[in-house]
Order: sequence, then structure tokens, then C-alpha cells
Amino acid sequence: MDWNSWSGFQGNGTYIVLNRGSLTALEARSSSSQPGFTVEGFGHCPHNQCQVWKIQQRHEGGVYVIKNVGEGTYLTATGPEEIVVGAIGPALDESLDLEEHQHQLWGIDTSMCALEEGRMVVFRSLKYPASALDLDRGGAENGTVVSLRPERRNNEHREPQKWLLQIQELDNLPARLGFLA
Repeated sequence: MDWNSWSGFQGNGTYIVLNRGSLTALEARSSSSQPGFTVEGFGHCPHNQCQVWKIQQRHEGGVYVIKNVGEGTYLTATGPEEIVVGAIGPALDESLDLEEHQHQLWGIDTSMCALEEGRMVVFRSLKYPASALDLDRGGAENGTVVSLRPERRNNEHREPQKWLLQIQELDNLPARLGFLA
């Protein structure tokens, strides 16, 4: 797979999200062992809606909600070093209270991966700002756990926290280009 052809983060839109190191997709999966959905790394399958994520800015300053298209759940930080889960949340068009919904709000940092020309991002939890979305040990096996881990500052060891984005559908394209919607 040629990740150099991937779009990177383009703002509000629908994306496939792959881990840079393993090229496994971020996927919401129903779980029999816990309520709701887990978020795991799985081999990329172009027709799997559980690997498609809608990203929409909710507040100024780059605060986003990330909703799984297949399951209709939101990427949710449950603890500073815990498994990330999908949880049912408010509709994307509803106003979110920053304090009440911090566990479902994310920062998307493109600056930490400048060498890759913005194609890579790091997802940071608003509730746990020192933690980043992390594919456990950068594993390529199906079912590899995705969790929050302390952010890795050493670029050589950041692969489990670097994510590639490929735009599937861009929201509000005319508005973004300055046209009347």
C-alpha cells in the first residue's frame, strides 16, 4: 500500500484511519466481554463500514468528535491508559458541553508528524491531554487493542501513535472553498 498517496487530514469529513506502522485499520467491534464496542486494529477492508470514521469539528481550536459510521458510536476515552471504546453519544449536530463530553472530544495534531508532510496525525484526548490514541505495540494482528497511552515524544518510537487518513467524503466542500452553500 502506498501511503504517500493518502490524503491526510482535510477537515470535517469521512475517513479511513490506518496505523502508520502496521497499516491496520481503526475498527469499531462489538464485544461480548464488555458493554458497547471496542476499538481495535484490523486488516483494512475497503467495504467494511466499521473502519469508516466521520470526523467533525465541534468547537474552535481544533476540537473534534469522531464517529464510527458502521456502528454509530463515538470514539470515547474511558481512562488515561485504558482501552478506547465506542459509546453512543449525542448527535453530531447537537451542541456539546466541553466539560460534560471531554471523554468524546479529540484534538488532531498534524504538526508532530511534519516530516510526513501532514499525512500523519496523532489523536489526543481532550480529557487526558497527555495521552494519545495508541495501537498496542504497533501490532499488525487482527484484534490488536487500541488504547490511550502517554504520548511518545521520541519520533522513532511513535509508530503506534501515528495514523494515516484517507478522505472518503468531504463535508461542506463549497463552504470550505468559500462558495455559498
